[in-house]
Amino acid sequence: MTERCDDKNGCTDVTVDNTSEKGKDTIISPTEDTHTEIDKNGCTGDGKTSCTEAEKSNCVEDGKNKCAVRCRDCRSLVLSERAATYLQESHPLPTPTQPRHAPSPTTHDVSEWWTVEDMFTFDNIGFSHTVGSVKYLVCADCEHGPLGWHDTVTRRSYVALQRVNNGS
Repeated sequence: MTERCDDKNGCTDVTVDNTSEKGKDTIISPTEDTHTEIDKNGCTGDGKTSCTEAEKSNCVEDGKNKCAVRCRDCRSLVLSERAATYLQESHPLPTPTQPRHAPSPTTHDVSEWWTVEDMFTFDNIGFSHTVGSVKYLVCADCEHGPLGWHDTVTRRSYVALQRVNNGS
């Protein structure tokens, strides 16, 4: 069955074909030859790395992650739906690639995080050796990262929205 999305569903000028496999719909753009799968929560899995104010309703629902959080490189499941809490707070995170012979790691200030109170909440995550009071988080399958950090004092983990895929 094919249906038309209207603005109340967050779509404009697209057709949805909800006959695709695995319980996902496919958005078919009328102006481009593109198809984007969406799941039952309206999560597109389109590689969005962070939420703008306008897109926050697609990523966050009641302060939790609306969609599954996946590794950007291998698509491995990092966090299930509603497993983490959204936090907006600036904190430095080392960049994935570092220059050789640098006296200290190059960092990037990240302001949007998924926070996790218990490390066993993760579906798939790897932890680095402790650096001070921090362990960095990487994908356990492909070792892409750092995706975030774990505070060994508070035992809380932080996953950067811009380092993961926030769709299904």
